[in-house]
Amino acid sequence: MENQLVRLETQITGLLDRIVESNSSTVITAYEKRIQSLESDKMLLKVKIAMRATPRTPFEVLLRTALHFLASPLKLWRSDKIQDKKTVLKLTFAKRLAYARQGGFRTAEPSLPFQIIQGLKDQREVNFNSDSMLAEREGFEPSERLHAQRFSRPPRSTTPAPLRGVAL
Repeated sequence: MENQLVRLETQITGLLDRIVESNSSTVITAYEKRIQSLESDKMLLKVKIAMRATPRTPFEVLLRTALHFLASPLKLWRSDKIQDKKTVLKLTFAKRLAYARQGGFRTAEPSLPFQIIQGLKDQREVNFNSDSMLAEREGFEPSERLHAQRFSRPPRSTTPAPLRGVAL
């Protein structure tokens, strides 16, 4: 749509240049009618672009729907509606499913949310199966009991020290 808008602007500019060069009033009138038509098309296109920019559904509703789907895609797949099944396929796989006559369906690439979930799962398995830089399972405290040690002496008195050099 933005390309069409630029094209209209170019056409209007070209017609305005032709009006300046023309001497015939009939030709100028025809150019003016054409410019008026292009201007109305341009305004209509700007409205369409503005309407396209504003979402029809609030973000919160879209997010809730997406999270609901990610929580249980099987529930939507088991629906009787064919549109729900098509939606599951579109949301689950990044590309269309490839099919070979001899082998059947090929391994599909999952969509981005499922790739992220798989990456988190793989990272978690790596952390649990090997020495990692994360905290131990026992917690942050050492497993062995250490004896408390005092590194400084407590003050001898709790009364404040007298002020020096201050005359009362």
